[in-house]
This record gives sequence, C-alpha cells and structure tokens, in this order.
Amino acid sequence: MKKYSIYLLILLLCNLTVTAQSKAEEGIMANFKEQERCWNAHDLEYYVKAYRDSPESKTIGRSGVTYGVENILANYKKYYNDDNMGHLFFDEITMDRITSKVYYVVGRFNLEYEGKETRRGYFSVIIKKFGDQWLIVSDHSS
Repeated sequence: MKKYSIYLLILLLCNLTVTAQSKAEEGIMANFKEQERCWNAHDLEYYVKAYRDSPESKTIGRSGVTYGVENILANYKKYYNDDNMGHLFFDEITMDRITSKVYYVVGRFNLEYEGKETRRGYFSVIIKKFGDQWLIVSDHSS
C-alpha cells in the first residue's frame, strides 16, 4: 500500500509540473502573438512592452548590443516606419525550460511585404516571469 501511495504521489507531481509548464508556454506564446498584433498595427511603443522595462534588458543584432527599453524602442523607430514594417509573424518556435520562471526560446521571424520577397531571420530570447507576465530580458536576432 505504501509503495502505491509513493507512485501515486510521483504521478501527481509529474502531472502538476507538466500542467505548469504548459501554462507557462501558453503565456509565452501569448506574448509573441501580442507582439505580432502590435507590430502589424504599427504600434512600436506597445510592441516593446514585451520586454522587461529595465536598463539590463537588451537586444543583440547586426549593429551590436542595445540596452534598455527606451533605446530598444529608439532602434526600432530608427529602422522601421509605416512604409517598411511589413506584416510580422513568428514560426518555428521552440521553448526550453530553464527554471519554472525562465525559458530560452528560439524561433523565426517573418516580415511579409506586398510585391516583395518575405524577409526572414532567426531569434533567440531569454524570457522571464515577473508577477503574472512573461517578459523578454535578452533578444538576439539575425
């Protein structure tokens, strides 16, 4: 009887872990979907709300490392405007759980332009849970 109780407890704990992980991944995907929506509405101010508002938050790209959400927003505004934003969607997303509050996410971004070839690239982000929000703390795109 004691043996079965231990097995039952292990199964229950495994189920809770899987459920928590699924819920976390749903929250992370919701963040990416919201980013797509904001970008496609040409709302860069809201788009960067997916990043933690901290001087340590960073993006890494061709031109180097940019720290802080205000600087990240300034870079987006420098390179993108209503004429060249295109239609954004993410795909090929995979998530690796580091801890219950930290994930490493890899995926592909796609910018579709009318009459032009789709621009694609890959990204990796570290996304952390702060309160009930999943926020990007590091973003490397190429």
